[in-house]
Amino acid sequence: MKNRIVVLALVIVLSSVAQAQTVFLSDDFEGYATDADLTTAGWLILDTAAAIENSTWTVTNPGGRVNPPTLNGSASTGNFVISDSDAQSNSNPVDSGASHDLYTPVFSTLGGSAVWLHADVSAQLNNNGAAIFDIEVSTNGGDTWDNVFSRVAPGRVSDEGATTRPPDNTNADGYFGRLDVDLSAVATGQEAVQVRFRHFEPNWDWWIAMDNLLVDDVAPPLGGPITVFSEDFSSKTLGSMLVDGLNAGTETWTTDDGLKGDRYTAGAIGGHAVNRLMHPAAEGPDGQVEFAILDSDADPDPTEDEFLMTPLLDLGEMTDVFLHYKDEIDAATGAGQTVLLMKDDNGNGVPDMGDAILQTIFNYNGGGLFDNGEEPFYHERIFSVPEAAGQSDVFFAFRYEGGNNWWWAVDDVMVTAIPEPATIALLGLGGMALVWRKRR
Repeated sequence: MKNRIVVLALVIVLSSVAQAQTVFLSDDFEGYATDADLTTAGWLILDTAAAIENSTWTVTNPGGRVNPPTLNGSASTGNFVISDSDAQSNSNPVDSGASHDLYTPVFSTLGGSAVWLHADVSAQLNNNGAAIFDIEVSTNGGDTWDNVFSRVAPGRVSDEGATTRPPDNTNADGYFGRLDVDLSAVATGQEAVQVRFRHFEPNWDWWIAMDNLLVDDVAPPLGGPITVFSEDFSSKTLGSMLVDGLNAGTETWTTDDGLKGDRYTAGAIGGHAVNRLMHPAAEGPDGQVEFAILDSDADPDPTEDEFLMTPLLDLGEMTDVFLHYKDEIDAATGAGQTVLLMKDDNGNGVPDMGDAILQTIFNYNGGGLFDNGEEPFYHERIFSVPEAAGQSDVFFAFRYEGGNNWWWAVDDVMVTAIPEPATIALLGLGGMALVWRKRR
């Protein structure tokens, strides 16, 4: 990867700052005691004629699941909606066209310049299942639908793959956490918009659960104009990332996937596999890959408390800080899988596992709904971390605690920031523009 210098107007910086919000649709699903209450509020619950599973969307939580995860991985509260394929009888045949659908009430986006959908989501797909999770938008009363988000079970096998979408390295895996989907291209300035959530052809799979739905005109954090740190592991080494913990070699964070769990296979999609962290030459002849992975499940199985860390960062002249990364994970209930902001509080000038934890940014075991060791989740996350702004000698860490508890892979770690006005002036651009180091 290389950096390109781009000069942007200061308004671009301000677009990352809090802005006035126009809410087009919002529902936390509280106050609905029954599904009839949900439909009375304008929602539509619909199974296609071919559906034979009892996986109808509902607020009654037939499987007794905990709530889906929020922005930091903790569970939402109160009611939520779920299509629970595991808590049912029968199975939908693949290629039957069976679908369990949930339609929002119709809403207007007139007067808005952008449209974003936000929701707390647990889309848990099965390692031998076939389900597809789709989000689609219509602006013409349902005559046509535009797909804006799709995830496919990695184990899905279809005789008619061209028509029912087999998994590939752009759509495989489930989702865990706050989901943000840009609807602007299809839904901006429309009088009658409707969103459809589809659980397509689940075949005794797991579930799709959703809470705290919001459609508004505010984008999620997009990052800052200055890149403070970046590592994409393209050298097939950990590069500028650091490691500390109880173990060494392939028993801690490493790029030697081929020497431990061998989770990645070029051009292939598989169960319990790294399917999405792809690069043109992701794996070399020595089995090294262009991402960092801690594989707790593959033998041997030592006790683990392993930190993958950025170098120390001086963010003292920044007003907001953003952590970017991609990750693919086989989440484990017996493990600790957390993203942390830490500080070199012992003053030795080196990040290590004994330094102070300032904030847990994300926690896979924070209480949000998932099933142990099922199909991976894949995410491209950007977190606003204002606690890091103004700090010196801080760093970000991916911490894995466990022992024989599946795996976690991380790629494209980047820290961006918004500088304070005095720093803008020091750039010699009169406060009207900034140099934005943008990775390409």
